[in-house]
Amino acid sequence: MVEPGLSGRATKAALWQVFSYGLSKVVVLVTTVVLARLLTPRAFGLFALALIFITYSENLTDLGVAQALIYFPRARKYDDAALAISILVSLFLAGIIFTAADSIAAFFGVDGARPLIQFLSLSLLLRGTGNLPDALLRKELLFRRRVVAEGLRAVTMGTVSIVLATRGLGVWAIVVGYVVGDLAWNVSSWILSDYRPGIRFWRLDYSASKAIASYGAPAALQGSLQALVHDIDYLIIGRILGSVPLGFYTVGFRIPQSTIVPLFWAVSAVSFPAYSKVQDDEERLRRGYLGQMRALMPAGVGGGAGLAVLAPVLVPVLFGPRWIPSVTVLQILAFYAALRGFTSGIAGLYKGIGRPRMALGLTFLRLIVVVPAVIVGTRWGIEGVAWSQVLTTLVVGSAMQILVGRTLSLSPGKQLRQMVPGVAVGVGVAVGASVAYVVPLADWLRLLAGLGGATIVGALSLNVCDRSFVVELLATLRGRGKLQQDKQ
Repeated sequence: MVEPGLSGRATKAALWQVFSYGLSKVVVLVTTVVLARLLTPRAFGLFALALIFITYSENLTDLGVAQALIYFPRARKYDDAALAISILVSLFLAGIIFTAADSIAAFFGVDGARPLIQFLSLSLLLRGTGNLPDALLRKELLFRRRVVAEGLRAVTMGTVSIVLATRGLGVWAIVVGYVVGDLAWNVSSWILSDYRPGIRFWRLDYSASKAIASYGAPAALQGSLQALVHDIDYLIIGRILGSVPLGFYTVGFRIPQSTIVPLFWAVSAVSFPAYSKVQDDEERLRRGYLGQMRALMPAGVGGGAGLAVLAPVLVPVLFGPRWIPSVTVLQILAFYAALRGFTSGIAGLYKGIGRPRMALGLTFLRLIVVVPAVIVGTRWGIEGVAWSQVLTTLVVGSAMQILVGRTLSLSPGKQLRQMVPGVAVGVGVAVGASVAYVVPLADWLRLLAGLGGATIVGALSLNVCDRSFVVELLATLRGRGKLQQDKQ
């Protein structure tokens, strides 16, 4: 049976997740602004290189058991088996990364990367053991509690990094802050969860372990491939162009990562458990997916348009004049971040209806398209890489939308109609943000004027184009209603 009030719970969970992820990313952005004035582009590039393999491995640390826990009904045998598997796998992967640090550093040809990679391998243990309580909070749509853990991680990481940077520790300031932040998240996640392992949790139940591994393995592989898809540009830039261009690229990407992408990650995090609860109700799946598109497109396209217009003012004001090479990259990647709304939630949909291998296949498709495109893009520097990301996301995202339409029996017309308000908001935001170049003021005042103009004109555009959505969203925020999916 379908849980009553699931639509309202899912909407509130999504809003809490947006707030949680957005808050953490705002803290990360503020931290980046401060560190950009204390550290060099090479320091940022070194950290990005060291983090690539850690980020990739983090998706394998629990062998997908966290996602399996969300899919299967709650039972003690599943929880205990998941914890035991997570500990074993995270220890194994941390050992591999630690011992392979020399080879990884040699691959990039960068001195000083080996100890950074070895220290960051500690985060694999922290993520592996923290994924279980976090998954249980997600399963029950308790995203309000996750605000505490995610916020604490971001604040701890930022505080430690800034303090150590002022002490002259360079790139180590970011690395140590990252690991300490993961430690804070791990501890707080366990405190907020209701699961406590028994003394014999390590005695695996064969049937539970087999079920978890069967579902979790392709889900974990899909997550790792997805991480590789999103980080392959860093890897290729670091290998071909070097750490300094990677530093400029990283800072250029940090703003859309902290403003637009959090929305997509937040919705994806909620969509998986929400879809899993209505996996046998095709009509509710259709309405949920259309509602998701309807909500994402205005924010994604509007945010991308605003960043693209304001980038020439935004970068020097936030990071300083030495980061001017990041301006063009930010403008291009703003469109890439907006297009991520094309694919957001699709993997969660297929995992939620018990088809994790389909999600894996789609992610693999993206990988085999994006790798050669990014390599070719390096011929034109970091700007060429950014354009390759835009084009491949547009092509692959369109193909994925067609596939989802067939899976849910949705006509292309219904899918396209959900995108119209987003396009209208994007145009409105671009027009409103242009006021920054009309008023002859100091740069920071021009930036504020552009942000204000973008917000006002964008909101008016949404109100004109999709008034019912605005009314429903305001009602939900006030707690007087719930956001209904578009039933057209």
